[in-house]
Amino acid sequence: MLTIQYVLENKLQKAIPAIQEPHIQEAIEKILDANKHHTKVIDELFDIVDSKPNTTLDYVLGSVVGKFEELMGFQDIMGGAVGSWQQIHHLLILNQQAMGAFAVAEQLGLSLGIKEIVGVGYSITHEKTMHQLLLQEYMLEMAPISILYKEEV
Repeated sequence: MLTIQYVLENKLQKAIPAIQEPHIQEAIEKILDANKHHTKVIDELFDIVDSKPNTTLDYVLGSVVGKFEELMGFQDIMGGAVGSWQQIHHLLILNQQAMGAFAVAEQLGLSLGIKEIVGVGYSITHEKTMHQLLLQEYMLEMAPISILYKEEV
């Protein structure tokens, strides 16, 4: 969870200045703020199971995975998209992965009978689902402009 959160936060920070449309930029800033909270909550989850994360390793892995994600932009290139649409597309994929990680934590909490993990996993999965819908809407809104007109949004 921590690794994908680092990747997602990093990508959100990079995407904000690339997006020119002020309403979308503001929404991405709010998603970033929420994700900073999600990262802090992960520490609470580790405390619940009396464990400590290896934050250095997770941060390094997050950086490597983030670079790999950027290199995997073949679909964007092949589709002819340019600019900030690619940023939103990558955010959509990364948010889906992070949402899945918290959903797995929720299921582990259910399996272990630890209500605190279930509550945290459920609430963050729900919030990330809302983020996913917003990101998808922005990606679809920006796609025609990016692909057909080769313009930044």
